[in-house]
Amino acid sequence: MKNIAVITGTRADYGLLRGVCKLLEEDNQINFILAVTGSHLSERHGNTFEEIKSDNFKNIYLVDLNIEGDSCSNINSYVARSIEKFDKFFLDRHFDIIIVLGDRYEILGASIAASFLNIPIAHIHGGELTEGAQDDFIRHTITKMSSLHFASTEAYRKRIIQLGEHPDTVFFTGGLGAENIVNMKGKLLSRMQIQQHLGIEFRKTNIMFTYHPETLDPENCLSGLKEICFALSDLENTGIIITSPNADVGFESFFKTIKNFVNEAPQSRWFFTSMGQLNYFSVLDNIDWVIGNSSSGLLEVPSFKIATIDVGNRQKGRVRADSVMNVRPLKSEILNAINKIQTRAFKDKLSKTINPYYKANTAKKIVECIKYKNIENRQKPFFDIVF
Repeated sequence: MKNIAVITGTRADYGLLRGVCKLLEEDNQINFILAVTGSHLSERHGNTFEEIKSDNFKNIYLVDLNIEGDSCSNINSYVARSIEKFDKFFLDRHFDIIIVLGDRYEILGASIAASFLNIPIAHIHGGELTEGAQDDFIRHTITKMSSLHFASTEAYRKRIIQLGEHPDTVFFTGGLGAENIVNMKGKLLSRMQIQQHLGIEFRKTNIMFTYHPETLDPENCLSGLKEICFALSDLENTGIIITSPNADVGFESFFKTIKNFVNEAPQSRWFFTSMGQLNYFSVLDNIDWVIGNSSSGLLEVPSFKIATIDVGNRQKGRVRADSVMNVRPLKSEILNAINKIQTRAFKDKLSKTINPYYKANTAKKIVECIKYKNIENRQKPFFDIVF
């Protein structure tokens, strides 16, 4: 029997990992434990651990990093705490492998602790680019500590190999978010149910707005957030559903700006620290377009065949569908994009949109590979590409 831990630190990565966790829990040949950390345990960020509890996993372990401030020094402290606390968690148990996803600082700390204890790591969503965020170097660092890699596109699989990982350990499995949408299509809430669940009232046009700090340039990104708010303030008869920014450098100033924006027109602007995956996908299924710089706008939203206006550089470098339009964080460019996505030509394009991250049976393929792939030691030669 294999002992396997999954580490989750945010509402976003848990939404992606949930299907993998359920398959691991159901497998009687796997002893599974879910380690919950990061902003899941922060009241300021919505106590999203409550959503995890409702999924009724038998073995859950909490690693509280006491997330409060949002300075660069605070982030360093969280990484240090993550290393220290996950070191204890791993030493108290024997794990054959741990599973991590993406590029967050709390996941970096857990991966460092596992690496120095010679515990193999399986990394999901490696090889991607987000040039406007520190996530980029975190993601690539975790790749170099990992023994198995599950890429969401073929381009990312090739980049992981380019980083020196042997092709036999790198698998193109597709994106978990895109698969989750397909699996939930028949379970999504109706327009009326959404309004009752979330306490909102849809307008003629309805949009989703999520904007995170660009951690390599949070001050300029804050001015970009204000430009989006200025642009959206010009729209008439529009309901704006807003989700909270990430627990990154600059969070507090972003949070205050967004709350002020909501308070200017609370009858048509609604803010949610977290709404849960079912509510989130149900909203996407009932709105007109999405704006911001969330990875969901690229990885998940195209599956609903609606437009994404991707603002700024946070997602720069990521593979994107034809439904995604990138603009600089300027009010004039944002308004031009809003006009363009409502043209007949763009709507025709939307109807033919294919999500480049979708591939069938993503979670199942990841779990089966981890279950049957034996990693006898963590020594791995650097795989050189001949130029």
